Amino acid sequence: MSELNITASPSAKAVKADTGSSEVRGESAVATGRAEQAAQSLQQVNSRILEQRSRSAATMEGIRERLDAAIQTLNERMAKGPKKLSFSVDEVSNRYLVVVTDQRNGEVIRQVPAEAVLRVAHNIEALKGVLFDKVL
Repeated sequence: MSELNITASPSAKAVKADTGSSEVRGESAVATGRAEQAAQSLQQVNSRILEQRSRSAATMEGIRERLDAAIQTLNERMAKGPKKLSFSVDEVSNRYLVVVTDQRNGEVIRQVPAEAVLRVAHNIEALKGVLFDKVL
């Protein structure tokens, strides 16, 4: 801070004027303006992120619907014949499943991924919930 000493006469007391307070007020106004600009920028970024998330969710929903339709078509076409080939998506692990079954007795000939691998994937998903307290 700078101080200005003014002396009117030899017998008069010195009068001090503090010019630093006006500088502080000016710097405070500049800082407030910058903070407001930063807040506006942050709001704009947040709104863009929300828009992108909603577009992404809509896109993912559309992809999921097309995938379900393709799986249904494949299952219908592969149901003919002595061996049935079925396609599905495991809801817990979000993995694709292919199961080959014998039409005559319903016995599973082969499953990809194997049942053991699927159980491990389910356990990992359950462990994620315990470790992170939310679905990622």
